[in-house]
Amino acid sequence: MLSVFTKYSIKIMNNFNSPNYQKDYKNDEIDFSNFFKILNRNKKLILFCISLLSVISLAYNLTRKPIYKGSFNILVKESKEENKLNPLALINPLKNSTTNETQKVILKSPSVLLPVFESVKKYYKNKGIDIKDYKFNDWVKDLTIDFEKGTNVLKVTSYNEDIDLINYTLKNISSKYKEYSKELKIIDTKRKIQFLESE
Repeated sequence: MLSVFTKYSIKIMNNFNSPNYQKDYKNDEIDFSNFFKILNRNKKLILFCISLLSVISLAYNLTRKPIYKGSFNILVKESKEENKLNPLALINPLKNSTTNETQKVILKSPSVLLPVFESVKKYYKNKGIDIKDYKFNDWVKDLTIDFEKGTNVLKVTSYNEDIDLINYTLKNISSKYKEYSKELKIIDTKRKIQFLESE
């Protein structure tokens, strides 16, 4: 009696656990025919949406003012001959050396950029553009000053809708940077002379 019961139990378990592969396979199939029928039924609506989005994007691109970009490069290179002739370089070469980051900071400093910003404001005034709320920080956002990756080339880039203003701005930045660099060299030379005299 016990053996019969055991046999019967195993038979039931086998029937219960055996998966119906054909049924599962049919359920897992994706019915592409229904999908294409839905697309076919709504093709007019889909085409209308695509056409509308295309017209809106075309109208936006045609009415939007283009933003231009202009740039100039500065090669930051320390003169080796100048270091050899400089007594301070022998005493403390790290203190006297001009690093790339120093040149970048100089170029980004208000001493260089503020006069340029004032000239940009004058340019706008002459064009009859209201600049009452135009701040220095707003103007600086349209500038990028950074080194080209892996080089000693410092790149200054200006973005604007006015090409003439880009040229005007870049020329002013270049000239102010040169002027300020000369002033720093004069100050540095005076310090060297004072140092030598004190020795």
